[in-house]
Amino acid sequence: MSTRFWALCVSTLLAPEFARGDDCVGSPKTPSELVERLQTTNYQRLDRPGVAKAGSSEAFPDEASLTFDLAYLLAVDQVTQRLELQGTLGAYWNDYRLAFDPSCAGTNEMRFPFAVAAQLWTPLPFVTNEVTAGLQSDFQQSLLVASDGSVSLSTRRRLRTKCKMNFHKLPYDTQHCSVDFELNQPQSEVVLVAKAGFESNSPSGNSKWKLRALTEQLASDKELKLTFELRRKYKYYETYVIIPAIILILISYSSFFVARTNGARFGLTIIAFLALLNFITGQLNRIPNVAYHVRLLSFLYLSMFFSAAAIFEYVLVNILMKVELKINKAKEDAEKELGLNTLEEKRSAHEKIRRGLQRERSVRDVRKRRAWSLSRSESNSPRGGAPDSAELSDGSTRLPEQDAESDVEAPARAADDLDAKRQEVLLREVREAAGKFGRLFLYGTDMWIKDQYLDIFFRWVYLPLYIIFASFSLNI
Repeated sequence: MSTRFWALCVSTLLAPEFARGDDCVGSPKTPSELVERLQTTNYQRLDRPGVAKAGSSEAFPDEASLTFDLAYLLAVDQVTQRLELQGTLGAYWNDYRLAFDPSCAGTNEMRFPFAVAAQLWTPLPFVTNEVTAGLQSDFQQSLLVASDGSVSLSTRRRLRTKCKMNFHKLPYDTQHCSVDFELNQPQSEVVLVAKAGFESNSPSGNSKWKLRALTEQLASDKELKLTFELRRKYKYYETYVIIPAIILILISYSSFFVARTNGARFGLTIIAFLALLNFITGQLNRIPNVAYHVRLLSFLYLSMFFSAAAIFEYVLVNILMKVELKINKAKEDAEKELGLNTLEEKRSAHEKIRRGLQRERSVRDVRKRRAWSLSRSESNSPRGGAPDSAELSDGSTRLPEQDAESDVEAPARAADDLDAKRQEVLLREVREAAGKFGRLFLYGTDMWIKDQYLDIFFRWVYLPLYIIFASFSLNI
């Protein structure tokens, strides 16, 4: 009796297995059996699922989805405007010919080596803006087939794509780059649809760029656009370019407080100028040749011009010093020759020369005003341009020419006590000593602008002007 009991128990336990064995006839239980079924069922990889099901090439287009899961932002090449990144490209579609019974296989999906994909029909995605430069583009590939025939083909890819950049706001710029995927089949055969429930990974970026946003959108029924918003990490430029440039300008500014006769002053400005020129060269090598305004380059050029201004100021100060020395020497020689020994006599002589020049200037101004008045009166006179006479207090009349002559002769009647010839000799000696360039800074026998005036002017104006223009150039 016990034998019959145990036989009944064994038959009861094994009955479902025998029943399932009858139901799973022809259904693949392992990945290898599924691959064998492709050969036995005459699977045609050239026929897409819709055509194979309908038996006609006029079947409705199949649907496929593309995704790209970004893993690393490897590099952003500014000179060639290239974007290098690494991620996983996924292609998804449904092929009813690959469906299997999950109860027979004991799983809802089967994983295959990527070589099996060569035996299947697959959508053919490619990157339209990819730059092929010998990169290893495909590795770590996988093929996953679900029980309902859904296929997932994943490829780990390293891409180098074009990215049109604008460096106008450098170093505070934001670049928008994209990776454009497209199917190599016409829309009448395959259309792209959005992958439900997919969220792309968004890494932080790299050492130079911060990835602020990553969006995927279907540009058309066969195009997928993956857009990156990259914000430059500007702390590097502030620390190693902008702040050193400001320090170099401060070095140039400090030269105004060094003695004008000290040659080290010229060395300070030259070193600052060459360092700024090196900064500009370094930044020009980092970006392509552009025809528009770049903030960082404008700031560096502005700094270089201000440094050059300190050099030119030093040169002009030295020229003025030499001119002043020549003038002072000529004045001393002329004063001795004319017998001007006391300080009071010297001051009186120079003051009278200045007054004489002022009178000459006033005479010229009077003549110009009278000539202009006469020309107007002639044009407005109804008697053919004859000037009107002016009635005096005694009843007599005077012509405007007589008034002009009396006005011109009035300063001449107020003659100086110093002999005109001595004044002429002193003035001639000073002008000959000053030379053609030095005469531009002469007023009488004295210089109206001197080297110390120029130094004081630059001390007060140089730094505030630089701060204002630098702020505008960086748009701070």
